[in-house]
Amino acid sequence: MRLTLRDGFGLAAPTIIIAGLLFHSSEAAAATAAAIWVVEPGARLPQWFGHALLCFDDRDSFEGDCYNLGALSTPSGALPVAFLRGTAEYHTELLPAVRVSARYRAEHRRIQRVPILVTPNEATQLRAFVEHTFSNAPPYVYDAFRDNCTTRIVLALRETLGTSWASRIGLPVRTGSNQRRELDLELNRGSVSKAALALLSDLMLGGIDSPSSPFLPSQLSPLSALPTALHTTLWRACFALVPLLLGGAGRVGRTAVACAMSAAAVAVWTARWLGGMPEMTASHGWLILCPLDACLLWRGRWLSAYCFIRLATVLAVVSMSLIGVIAEPLVLPGFAVAVALMSQWMLAVRFLAPTASVSS
Repeated sequence: MRLTLRDGFGLAAPTIIIAGLLFHSSEAAAATAAAIWVVEPGARLPQWFGHALLCFDDRDSFEGDCYNLGALSTPSGALPVAFLRGTAEYHTELLPAVRVSARYRAEHRRIQRVPILVTPNEATQLRAFVEHTFSNAPPYVYDAFRDNCTTRIVLALRETLGTSWASRIGLPVRTGSNQRRELDLELNRGSVSKAALALLSDLMLGGIDSPSSPFLPSQLSPLSALPTALHTTLWRACFALVPLLLGGAGRVGRTAVACAMSAAAVAVWTARWLGGMPEMTASHGWLILCPLDACLLWRGRWLSAYCFIRLATVLAVVSMSLIGVIAEPLVLPGFAVAVALMSQWMLAVRFLAPTASVSS
């Protein structure tokens, strides 16, 4: 039997069509993969540290699904108090990737897509773990260092990919790091207001010097190791000189310093004694602040006695921080309080005290 050219095309056409369909399906399977969406920090305080989502999307069109492992359950109005008391609740929600992209685009926050190098079978296992462990679970109590959107993604990756999970997303090997250093690196990426938050974190957070597992969204991005322009240590020193500048502004400056120190003391003491966060209750920052610092508005020998007692206490705490008895870096906060106390005492006793009249 003789085959013509037309017969050859007729036999080859089905083979070409089937091969094309198989190629297209393999391309689609390869395109749909797992990724971490790292959202940059926002303008509001709850958004200052960014956000992270685990997505199973198309790497070209960004279509697919995203697991938000840190969706807020607590009413936003009650969030500040719940956060301080350690009772803020979050949950897991599944959202279309397009909706997630639109939400953060509306907030003018960029999203960095960090691909996870997994096989289709590993991606299926990863999604099954998230569904079984997180999606069907009740709301969880938020912990800034141990249980949040980032730590839950790390847990899912570690359980499904093993110890090689970090290399699957291209994270560099970082040695000698701890939670406080990672927090400083994150604050370095921000504005001057974040540097002020760094000084406040020295006062309010203790027990965060242990080896760090990723707990910040930026730690899941390979770009997080890049150097940054803002150095919080320098800004801490600048903020520590603010009381001296205000103290030299006369009666108004003295009043501002006394009120600011009293308010800071009330905040730190409240977080220390009434808060539910372990890091706050472990802090020693309350030792260098006192709610009675409104007494700095006194004059004469009472102010001298008060400043002497307060200075002795502050210098003792700073010394213990320097020699390592107290783990928190309280040198710069202690320096700021000491400068404020000395400036208040000098201005009130020597310069602002009323001139005694000499009777003849």
